[in-house]
Amino acid sequence: VCRPSGIDNIVTFIPGYSMYDVSAHINDVELRSISLTTSFMPDWEEYERVVDENTKITFICTPHNPIGVAVPLKDIEERCGKTRGIVVVDEAYIDFSSEGTAVSLLDKYPNVIVLQTLSKAWGMAGLRLGMCFASREIISVLNKVKPLEIRFSIFSTTNDSLFPKQAIFEIIIVLSLEFTQ
Repeated sequence: VCRPSGIDNIVTFIPGYSMYDVSAHINDVELRSISLTTSFMPDWEEYERVVDENTKITFICTPHNPIGVAVPLKDIEERCGKTRGIVVVDEAYIDFSSEGTAVSLLDKYPNVIVLQTLSKAWGMAGLRLGMCFASREIISVLNKVKPLEIRFSIFSTTNDSLFPKQAIFEIIIVLSLEFTQ
């Protein structure tokens, strides 16, 4: 997605999940970090100033790690509609929030990726199992670049076929069976 050597850039909000910054540095992609406001929300005015035609990915953590403040869904949706690049919504802590999930934006915005994990609220950190919700086009690209040792598919979904929380355990069982075969 990103061309290295200062051609393309990604945007993150700080403080935040530092692995996005590390990945940018490892891949020689320009990192544009924006400080949170005094109310611990993304500074959208600064965001509008730093985003350009070479911004390929914007990372939004909600609820924000380590602060715990959720970004309103309407603010995320506004970015999805204005941004030409991909908007990655990291919802690792979504189970601790009353704010709705950005998965509801997938039908309207093909540039959205929503990441969730079972490591936090579900207490399954050792399993290292996460979920990626995105358009079929993005999922098809991810399926091409995933590590070969992972033998299960990355799932694609839309609003009318969301996995209920109780079905997650059924998925884990299926994935565990495929992974151990």
